[in-house]
Amino acid sequence: MSGFGQGLESQQVSEMVEEVLRDFAEISLIETAEEGEESEKLYVEVSEFVRLAWLNVYAEVCGLPELADDDESSGHQGTAKTLH
Repeated sequence: MSGFGQGLESQQVSEMVEEVLRDFAEISLIETAEEGEESEKLYVEVSEFVRLAWLNVYAEVCGLPELADDDESSGHQGTAKTLH
């Protein structure tokens, strides 16, 4: 996460990106529990959240032009798109 922050330099990010980074900081504090079916289910849920959250952060920070082009061509200007 520190590398991500250093790479942004002085670039302003949205509240969504800040919230995701706060969530990741909280996730990093999770301690492992006893192995079991419930632990495996929770691990999969957290993993999926992290994967989708990073995709959304990447799309916003790196500015995926194809998402912006789709908005303009479909007449849905101003509609926020996410990758999930």
